[in-house]
Amino acid sequence: MIFNYRIAGIPCKISVISIDFHKGEGYWAPSSEDAKDWITAEYEVLDRKGYPAEWLAKKVTDEINDDIMTAISERA
Repeated sequence: MIFNYRIAGIPCKISVISIDFHKGEGYWAPSSEDAKDWITAEYEVLDRKGYPAEWLAKKVTDEINDDIMTAISERA
């Protein structure tokens, strides 16, 4: 899956390499971590033409990474 995104105001694309979903067990889960849904994904930052953009990937902060993960989960 590839979708358009902006990092630090710069238009780019995110290419999702792999996604792993974990469906939470809800109230009766043995721990709070097991109760919640969560997602892990591996992705690559591409420029607007679709080429890897390592220089732009270096600008990804924890907050931007969380936003990208949210965007991935909404599209999956």
